Amino acid sequence: MLEIKDLLLTPIYLFVIYILALIYRAKYVKDKEDRKYFLPALIVKIIGAVCLGLIYNYYYKGGDTFNYFYHINYIHNLFYSDPLSALKLLTIDNSSPNYDLLIHTSNLYFTQDPSSYFLIRLGVLISLISFGTYTIIAIFFALISFLSAWKLYLALNRLYPDHQKEIAISIFFIPSVAFWGSGLMKDSLTLAALSLGFCYFLKYFILKERKILYLFIILLMLYVLKSVKIYIAMCLIPSILIYLFVYLNSKIKSKSLRFFVKPIFLIIGCVLAYFAITKVSETDSRYSLTNFLQTAKVTSGWISYVSLKEGGSYYSLGEYDATLSGLLMKFPQAVWVSLFRPYPWESKNIVMILSSLESFFFLIFTFYVLFRQSPVKFYQKTSNDPYLQFAFLFSITFAFAVGVSTYNFGSLMRYKIPMMSFYLSFLFIINKSYNASEIKKIKKKKRLPFLRSNKI
Repeated sequence: MLEIKDLLLTPIYLFVIYILALIYRAKYVKDKEDRKYFLPALIVKIIGAVCLGLIYNYYYKGGDTFNYFYHINYIHNLFYSDPLSALKLLTIDNSSPNYDLLIHTSNLYFTQDPSSYFLIRLGVLISLISFGTYTIIAIFFALISFLSAWKLYLALNRLYPDHQKEIAISIFFIPSVAFWGSGLMKDSLTLAALSLGFCYFLKYFILKERKILYLFIILLMLYVLKSVKIYIAMCLIPSILIYLFVYLNSKIKSKSLRFFVKPIFLIIGCVLAYFAITKVSETDSRYSLTNFLQTAKVTSGWISYVSLKEGGSYYSLGEYDATLSGLLMKFPQAVWVSLFRPYPWESKNIVMILSSLESFFFLIFTFYVLFRQSPVKFYQKTSNDPYLQFAFLFSITFAFAVGVSTYNFGSLMRYKIPMMSFYLSFLFIINKSYNASEIKKIKKKKRLPFLRSNKI
């Protein structure tokens, strides 16, 4: 829980962070439009981290974020009384019991949960430079999330230099993303890994900045996703592989050859995605391709049981068989619930009311874009732009994955944030049409690696 040192030390750290942010912006953020968003985006992230702690402390009276902090604080304090044991706890192997540390691990139940303990390890390292203060640790998680999102924002600006405002809104200013993806939670870490991994995928493969370091960062971020929330990696890998092959296909100048080769590229991408997912899921049999269907059904059943028992915000997609055909029958409902629910009348508390308003905006904006562009233009723009295909594919598959396995609106609000920025950027880019003079202006910038997509 929050302590007096949170109140005393946090303003000092915030002042230092603000000064460093001003120095960084002056030195590295040269574009005037980018400068407009840098500090507001950082402030929103920090506010999100602080508000998350306050709400969990005073409204929920505890929860995941303070469970993580309990473990972090335990190991942090142990560094002063028994540094060797603290170091061993920091590097403990979660796959097998360690009887030498039983006196400590018996108090730390997350040692049996490798994904949570991954976050705790990082939190302990941050605690050593923040006097073990919850709010400051949370703010550092917000900084990690912000800096990763900022890198993604800059990379997407290279693809769409005339969409800076829309990209900034998509990445920094979606309320749920700013709230759930900023504090001492797994979501902040996975959102940072997703943003940074995809950023350097764009830089290496699409923007053609061929640096070995970028490949290392991509692999490292995939490892973080696999370690913390493996299902994000399982949705991301197929999407970026298909993105890559669609992009390579788009570079073929001959239309007839491009038409002939595209199915071949897609098949290769799907085959590679299959083997990549199989490899990634080896470490967790629950998410293997053979067990995923049963895992989704069991998870949704358990969450719905707990929600009903505790009076939570429960939803249902109806009964289905734990088979591929049974699961696919729920595809439209699962995607819909992730993107556009809860409805306002399904809200049971202030947090859900705010989430329902956000979902309602997504619903209205989706239909606005569909009607404004017409289904034909919608399809043309998507089929002609590799990024739009990636954003749509990742958003829809991820929405399906969390929608079919969650069955609780409170959890769903958190779980769905990795796809929200991509989905909103997809809508913004689809919605913006170019006239002849705008196309000419963009061509002069020579910054777009793929322009044909915008000629609709």
